[in-house]
Amino acid sequence: MRLIIMFNVCKQSHTTYTQFKSIYSRFGSCCLTTSGRLLSPKSPQSHPNRRLLTTKAKREDNDHHLSDKQIDQLNGSNNLLLHCPKWDHMYDVFYGSRQSQQIDPKTHIKTTFDINSNDGNKETNLLDTSHEWKPVDRLNAKTLIKYYTQLAKLRLTGLVVLTTLSGYYMGLQGAIDPMVLTATLLGTGLTSGSATAINHYLEIPFDAQMKRTQSRPLVLGKISGLHAIGFATVSGVTGLTLLSYVNPLTAVLGASNLILYSFIYTPMKRAHIANTWVGAVVGAIPPIMGFTAANNYIGASALMMGLVLYSWQFPHFNALSWNMRHEYARAGFRMMSVTEPDLCLNTALRHSCLILLYSTMMCTTLTTWTYGIDSLPLNLYLIYLSYRFRKNPDSKSSRKLFFYSLIHLPAIIVLMCISKRRDNNSDANQLVAINS
Repeated sequence: MRLIIMFNVCKQSHTTYTQFKSIYSRFGSCCLTTSGRLLSPKSPQSHPNRRLLTTKAKREDNDHHLSDKQIDQLNGSNNLLLHCPKWDHMYDVFYGSRQSQQIDPKTHIKTTFDINSNDGNKETNLLDTSHEWKPVDRLNAKTLIKYYTQLAKLRLTGLVVLTTLSGYYMGLQGAIDPMVLTATLLGTGLTSGSATAINHYLEIPFDAQMKRTQSRPLVLGKISGLHAIGFATVSGVTGLTLLSYVNPLTAVLGASNLILYSFIYTPMKRAHIANTWVGAVVGAIPPIMGFTAANNYIGASALMMGLVLYSWQFPHFNALSWNMRHEYARAGFRMMSVTEPDLCLNTALRHSCLILLYSTMMCTTLTTWTYGIDSLPLNLYLIYLSYRFRKNPDSKSSRKLFFYSLIHLPAIIVLMCISKRRDNNSDANQLVAINS
């Protein structure tokens, strides 16, 4: 969470530069970007992304604290981005020129949230807090479905539903109940879509600064924030109602995951690197929900599945975030890849090894030893790629690990279901049960 002031600099605008120098002097330790270039602050140790800045400073001879004279020499450079970490806990502000097309595309801050001056012929007013409101485009059924699937993060929600289905199958002791299974999968999918829609809404100004997310419908103003909240509300209420039909325990888990993702994990991304561990818990709950839908209790078998999903998140997400760490830093997200790169690499390797351990332990509860043997090559290769990623943390190694993780999870889920124990009619370690 940082104060970001973005304004268009005009060559004849001496007052703008005076205001800029005043702001820079007042806030002290700052990070300045000109056309997307990162400069070291006066005191790198006080900056939340100090490791990134220190590394950058070693590569660039021109990275240094700017004097008043050097700031004046920037006259004519467009779109300065001033980062003031002293105000990280307070707010984010965007200042822009009246005509958004004047904004350099490299800054990735071309959004409907730009604050504009009242007169395009005058210099940018740094104290102007007015918004330029634009009408939302008319929506037809086709585009509405497209935006809803984007709000629901269809691929992520599909993965959540898949892990829920695997949990249901692994916990099933009798015949499949089509009504219960349908309610479980639909309820989980709708609840997941509600959580991701809220995430979209809360991260509009930050998504606008990242290339990967700057084309989301809320960022581009294709639909209104109120529309997105309405979608999230209807999806969430409908999903939790369906999960309540399954059993109360599954509904409680679904509601807890919605709250955890939307209102704890999402804001925590800009507060502390522990957000990754919270996000891993969110990913671990769906298979447990599937298990409780089949049994109405949480046992050691369900938790074992959750642990596999929990540890899988780290090599998957840490590899993804590595190539995006500069964008995360720009948007102010406190990710391990940004603030603690060594921890990011070590955590990915550590949890890759834990997946092998959990897979072996599952052979004593949920699966036969066939699963342990069949999944061994998959898990060993994941460990190998994580080790390569730790030893040579570059774009190539991180991409290999990320894309392999997308293959690894469905593969071990399929092997898990094939090797399910047929004599697992009860779980002696029943931890939580709620009677319907």
